[in-house]
Amino acid sequence: MQAGMRQTRRTIPEFVLYGESRRRGTVMPNLHVEEIQSRSRKYQWHILPHRHTELAQCVFVSAGPAAIRMEERVATLQGPALALLAPGSVHAFQFTGDTQGFVLTLSAAELSGSGGDELDAACRALFVGSRVLRLEANGTVPARLARLFAQLLEEFGRPGSAEAPVCTWLARALLWIVAHEVPGRARLEPRSLLHHQQFERFRALLETHYLRHWPVGRYAQALGLTSGRLTRLCVAVAGHSAFALIERRLALEARRQLTYTALSVVQVALKLGFQDSAYFCRFFRRHTGLSPRQFRRASLKPDAAPVAREA
Repeated sequence: MQAGMRQTRRTIPEFVLYGESRRRGTVMPNLHVEEIQSRSRKYQWHILPHRHTELAQCVFVSAGPAAIRMEERVATLQGPALALLAPGSVHAFQFTGDTQGFVLTLSAAELSGSGGDELDAACRALFVGSRVLRLEANGTVPARLARLFAQLLEEFGRPGSAEAPVCTWLARALLWIVAHEVPGRARLEPRSLLHHQQFERFRALLETHYLRHWPVGRYAQALGLTSGRLTRLCVAVAGHSAFALIERRLALEARRQLTYTALSVVQVALKLGFQDSAYFCRFFRRHTGLSPRQFRRASLKPDAAPVAREA
């Protein structure tokens, strides 16, 4: 998958749906579904790197080849397979005229709807990070998902579908099947629902304020917790301390900016809230083992991204 536009762009494109920029007054969809061919054909089957800040996506490749880039990883696969894309993740696709399947786009509100505690937690857990899940071609899951996606697409096209609950029911049924019957899915199993809800609030605050370099204590205060309790919560749910998660989020955005934009290292440092570019370089090396310039040079090589190949 080619580096493409990252050499000339100064920002990572953000879309509601690919090719549809978010403008003031734009209403974010709670749910949208379409066939892979319907949008990718318009772009010669090449969907360039972009992100959806508040939307998650479930891409079901029922048949045909696809190459999917998620952050710095590339997966080349032959359907059936699923790609689960977390909100805000940078991703790109290379399809062909033979690729068949569907793209389901969901808002955070849709993932946290009134489906019951267990269903809500299962749906949110699927999109904690971005990943590709391989499906058994002769198994029952791909056929079940294909039928549900076809039903969902039909219902979505009906007049008044936005006001009716049918699309939500079908989408949540899809996610339930993925969460419980697809090998390799990631489960998030906090000690209690309260822990899960508190961690989700921390993640939302982190996404909003990470560029301001809030210390752990400020996040804890905003959540009504002590710093120690917030750290224990993060370790229990995510396996990392609150401080580590804050730094990892900054490091992730730094990698994104260096990979997909033409901003200089100094400009990236300033955009990420580092007034001292030398300190930013030390921070970046601590998290990646490379200087920002070394990382950018490596990312520009065609085979730079680690590749996970699926049969």
